[in-house]
Amino acid sequence: MEKRLHLLYMLQKVDSELQDIHEMKGDLPELVAQLSEKVDGLKKRIKELNETIKESKIQRDNADVEIINLSEKMDKYKKQQFQVKSNKQYDALTKEIEG
Repeated sequence: MEKRLHLLYMLQKVDSELQDIHEMKGDLPELVAQLSEKVDGLKKRIKELNETIKESKIQRDNADVEIINLSEKMDKYKKQQFQVKSNKQYDALTKEIEG
């Protein structure tokens, strides 16, 4: 019987220690979970923003190429304006430049 009481006492002591540990950790596991979710959300947002940046750079590069092409066309039409022989040709080239 003494042995059982001693084992019961030891069990109660371990249980008390576990309770103390549980009280000490408090709401830390919940906070850790919340912060982990927040970090995951921020990582996802960063990934989306990086994709947006890549797409924007591609669009900018395409726009730059288009600007260069249009500038070359405009220069070509301006040169042709000086070589026209009729008002109709001149007016047509002027409309092309404006377009």
